[in-house]
Amino acid sequence: MSEGYDVRLASALKEEGYDYTGMARLIKAGELIRVRHGAYAVNPADDALTEHRRLIVGTLPRCGDVCVSHASAAVLHCLPTWAADLDRLHATKRGGGHGRRGRNLHVHAASLDGDEVVRIGVYR
Repeated sequence: MSEGYDVRLASALKEEGYDYTGMARLIKAGELIRVRHGAYAVNPADDALTEHRRLIVGTLPRCGDVCVSHASAAVLHCLPTWAADLDRLHATKRGGGHGRRGRNLHVHAASLDGDEVVRIGVYR
């Protein structure tokens, strides 16, 4: 999925020879766009939906065992959503416990049956 949304993790950029100082200069010059801490794009997003898909691609590898959910799942399934719900990636972790909410990620906690999860792409 990441190929279509032009998202590159900082670790991949480092492997290509960029250092963090160089990345900061490229961001300031507008040659890299910060999707979130540690994830960057080369070109500006065309719209809020593309921007949110980039956020999913740049965030999901750092989330562990979660399912994309709520408005984020609606975006991936090309369903209508509200722009206000696109500030954060919404994901649900299986089982009990508590969720958490950060700047780019809102993790909900819920018990999920196998038939409630749909795999629409390979992220890992």
